[in-house]
Parts: sequence; C-alpha cells; structure tokens
Amino acid sequence: MPHDFVDLATKFRYFDDLFPAIITLNWDSLFEFLVSTSHYASEIVMGWESSSGERPLLHLHGCMSWFLASERLNGGVGQYLLPYLYTIREPDRRKKGPVLYGLLDPFLREIDLESDEFWELRSLLLTVAESCIAIPSHRKSLSELRLDHLWASAALLLEGADNLIVIGYSLPDDDDHMRVLLRQALRKRNVKGQRTRILLVDPNANLLASRYRQLAGDAEIVPIEKTFARLTRSELELNLLESSRE
Repeated sequence: MPHDFVDLATKFRYFDDLFPAIITLNWDSLFEFLVSTSHYASEIVMGWESSSGERPLLHLHGCMSWFLASERLNGGVGQYLLPYLYTIREPDRRKKGPVLYGLLDPFLREIDLESDEFWELRSLLLTVAESCIAIPSHRKSLSELRLDHLWASAALLLEGADNLIVIGYSLPDDDDHMRVLLRQALRKRNVKGQRTRILLVDPNANLLASRYRQLAGDAEIVPIEKTFARLTRSELELNLLESSRE
C-alpha cells in the first residue's frame, strides 16, 4: 500500500466514529483499506442493508473489483474463480438472474490492486462476467448493473442525515443521478422542517459552495478549504456539534 494511504488510514482511525455511514463514488477500494485498520471494520456492511451496530459502505458507481455475471458461476472457469469471489447481491433462490460478485474480499484478505494475481484473476473473470462500473453520464443504467438497490439505500440515509460531510466531490453537471439523489433528499427534509448542514471539505470549497447552494435550497453550506489529510478532528467535530445544538 502506498505510504500516503497508510497515513490516511491512520488518520481515519480518529475520525471514523463521526461517520455513521459512508457513500463513495470512487471505483477503488480505498475506504475498505481505511476501515480495515479500525475496530469498526467488522461493523461495515458492503451492501444495502444494515442492522443495529452496523454501518453501510455504499459504492454508488460500482467498484473495479466488482463483476456482474448473468447467472451464478459454477463449473469450468467459474469453479476455479469461486474461492476468490464473494457474493454482493444475487436473485431470490427460486429465480435466475444476474449475480454481483466481488473479487478478493478486502475485509477477509489483503488486496493489492497492483498485483499480478489481481489482474490475472480479473482478466479471467471478464471472460464470464462484466465489470460493474458506472461512468457518470446521462445514460448510465443503474438497474442493469444491479446498483439500483444501493442508490435506494443512499436516498434513505441522506433523508435521515442532519449533517452531510462531502469530501472532494465537485458535483459535476453530467452526474445527473447524484444531483437528483441529493436534491430529492434535501427537499424531503425541507418539507418536514428538518435543517441540513453540508460540510464541504475540499481545497476549492468556497468555489464549490455556490454550486451546492443552487442544488441544496435551504440547506446550510459550510465550506472547509482543506484536504481531508489536513483536516483536524476538532474542526470537523466543532461544526457537527454546532449543527446539533440548533
């Protein structure tokens, strides 16, 4: 793992209790690396459902180690690959349909996305499945990639959140799905009379703030012009505490 990832993982240990849920648009497994260093690792749910004491980690755009097979893999290449796969989502037992697999579960074994092993397994897996990555665009189909359930869960999380901590996301114009998701969640909270505070953690947070204000309506936008690596816990905690007192 690169040295800066190790530093970030160490830092995350002092922040992770402030994140009841994580929604990421990254295709990499960085968050899996980060949470695996904390004592909360066993409480993270790689999916769309969570019970008491668990915190969901939602990859809304898929992940480079996720693959969609038209049906359950068995026999031949599938039989060889099964020891390296974990199931993220599959159809009901009585039904046939696509199955979403993950390659080399980062919570069960160390995963090196630069290793020959990973890329060899990935190439072999692509002969029987397709990569589950949604590129931000006007045309991406979340249901075809079996990601629609993740977005439904993200909507519920956002509708219930008093504080949103946004780290390094510029809210691009062509990411229609994310813009709609945020807008609808914030509108529902506003109708219920619930205040929302959005903390923008980004070196260009003040420039991004106007873009978020256009989308967020009555939500309060708090720009924090720093990278996450330079953010202190007290800065983050202070803003969250101020919000909770209101």
